[in-house]
Amino acid sequence: MLVWWVTEPVPLHITALLPMIVYPLSGILSAEAVASQYYGNITFLIIGGFMIALAAEKWGLQKRFAYAIIAKFGTSKRRVLAAFISVTGFLSCWISNVTATLLLAPMALSLASRISTSTDVAKGYLLSICYSASIGGLATPVGTAANLIMVDFMKSRYPLAPEITFPVWMGYGVPLAVLFLIVLFLYISSAYLKDSPADALIDEVKSKEFLQQELKKLGNLTWPEKVITADFLITVILWIFRADLIFSGTTCVSWKGCFPGWANIFPNANYIRDGSVATAAAMVLFFIPARDGKGSKILDWNTAKLLNWDVLWLLGGGFALAKGIEDTGLAQFIGLQIHKLPVLPIEILLLMVITLCVFLTEIINNTPVAQVAIPILCGVSEGLRVNPFYLAVPATISASCAFMLPTATGANSIAYSLGYLSVWDMAKAGLFLNLASILIVSLAWFGAGQWAYGTSKPSDFPFWANITSS
Repeated sequence: MLVWWVTEPVPLHITALLPMIVYPLSGILSAEAVASQYYGNITFLIIGGFMIALAAEKWGLQKRFAYAIIAKFGTSKRRVLAAFISVTGFLSCWISNVTATLLLAPMALSLASRISTSTDVAKGYLLSICYSASIGGLATPVGTAANLIMVDFMKSRYPLAPEITFPVWMGYGVPLAVLFLIVLFLYISSAYLKDSPADALIDEVKSKEFLQQELKKLGNLTWPEKVITADFLITVILWIFRADLIFSGTTCVSWKGCFPGWANIFPNANYIRDGSVATAAAMVLFFIPARDGKGSKILDWNTAKLLNWDVLWLLGGGFALAKGIEDTGLAQFIGLQIHKLPVLPIEILLLMVITLCVFLTEIINNTPVAQVAIPILCGVSEGLRVNPFYLAVPATISASCAFMLPTATGANSIAYSLGYLSVWDMAKAGLFLNLASILIVSLAWFGAGQWAYGTSKPSDFPFWANITSS
């Protein structure tokens, strides 16, 4: 599968169907066991999230949000840059990186053409949008497919391990993403937005006029936009507070050092997952009238069926591949072989893993990189008697740090296809960000990451890592 993913003789999502053919024929897994990997909790989490995003797109909520936030930031070149980076980063926490880029890239070009004659401004805005789309996806579990693969695999592989909930993931992902976005802003503003004070004043006036015109066209907030906003906010709150938030100790008892999750009001709290919440939030929109005088609902099937079904196949194929690597003992075998090699400090091994994933994901989609790397790194961790989170989480984050090539991510491809960027433009900026990502992912992990995942002493091998599903 990895060879096909690199050479692409067929689309990636078609390659993802190989386990359904190969595993039963080779006796690795039954057809029923393989099929179950394609539709699980993570699948429905994606379906629900995508449907909410499609509803927002249908009624223009995303466009209104983007213009409103950009107007609030101010209208100088650098303030507009900060706005595009912030808006794209936030949107890509919850919707696909490609969708965020498709939404904001045309806005950036329209704004750039009105406030400056220099193509450098357009280049800077486009690079900031496609890069911040990838960076924002690091902040939440639903930000990109690689994150979801990590969450699902760890739950499947280590049934007794602490669940990677939204607060846990965001405890590392949000500080990392914020630091990364600041570095991106500093780089783009210094490399692409150089001008004189006089030019800056003229550009600011033109930018302000354009934003005011666009917001006026959108009119007042509509009923569907209000409903979708409320639905989205409630969904995020339910995701964050579903499971217990534990501040001290290991269990949540009588509010001591913790905030009990709302799922505890049900008899089997552990049966309720984020996929249940996302599905319920999307389904509600099918029932609520749009009040548009046409009898339509806020979300209908004609809109919902536009969902990117190929992403579901790609994820499912990855889960099946990871299951095969786990069940055949390949991950454990590699871990034992590495254990026999000369001992390296675990921090050096971590930096090597991060560096490898950052540059490997330039030529291979982040989903296959994560799908192959995570089970192998868990096997390595078991062989070295190291907390599995210590290597697997930073590797997952690194798999989404692809900035150099137009083909590295869908967001990069969209920005490049608009005709303003050359391969050299992207390679030059991307190399800087690739190198920066190695440092940022590492620093954030040694700080916020180890606190969020409880790996401040990686040599403390957790009891739950001895109890695997295989």
